[in-house]
Amino acid sequence: MGPSPSGSTGFRTPASPVELLRQRLFRRPQAAGEGPLNSSFGRTLHQWLDMNCWSPQQLSSLIQISSQNRLQSSAIEIDNILRCATIDIQSRLFRSLATVHQGVTMGKASEVVTASPDPSQDTFLLAYAVPITTDRSADLASWWFGLYCGEAWASTKLNPPLPMPSVIGLSVELSYLVRQAIVETHRDPVMELQRLSRRIFPKSRAKSEAFNNWALGMNTLRGDELHDTIHLIMHIVNHYDSSVKSIEQLLRAAADLKTQRALEGFQERPRS
Repeated sequence: MGPSPSGSTGFRTPASPVELLRQRLFRRPQAAGEGPLNSSFGRTLHQWLDMNCWSPQQLSSLIQISSQNRLQSSAIEIDNILRCATIDIQSRLFRSLATVHQGVTMGKASEVVTASPDPSQDTFLLAYAVPITTDRSADLASWWFGLYCGEAWASTKLNPPLPMPSVIGLSVELSYLVRQAIVETHRDPVMELQRLSRRIFPKSRAKSEAFNNWALGMNTLRGDELHDTIHLIMHIVNHYDSSVKSIEQLLRAAADLKTQRALEGFQERPRS
């Protein structure tokens, strides 16, 4: 994650070799706008997107969906704010972000959680999202405006940033967690994933086969592909294992698995 509004990175000094290995494996790339010139507003917005694995394009889509096309903010505009490349922020942005936050806190996507996986439903982006404030303050455009103005009352409402692992590099571990969730329901993972892939991508045999091969551990997804698919992966895992309730929990499980495998590989190396 990027630094918190106070400037802290959110990572503690490693207390053990295992923690040091974890940080090396899952060090997040630095945001393009990070540095002394980056605004607190941009950093905080970056943290919220980071916590929910949203891209600027996905947030732009959520604004349209949540406001029923009454409000719009382009991915370029959002990306510029994250990079602190523009200070020309219109009031509609504060209203837009408040509308999206209402969708998170009011559980507008709650029905999706128990539905069959369907990648066309953009509500996956909301179904497992976390709010940016400790209460529903961010449901109001005035809170976002207060945060933009640097008002102390607004920043005291912020949820503390979570040191989430980066989704990049977790393709193998995430596919294993998908298979594991299916196996624990006493289903055949090969047959179930074949059925699931066809249902998810009914109009594209190529996409169906690619997803099926990934889920079976026969290929990997690149960073951008994995990021764009993580909400669908989250929904599938939750569909079979309801104890996994958030993307943060899913990524932490995948990171722990990768750390464990790395440690086992290190211990098995022959000593000279």
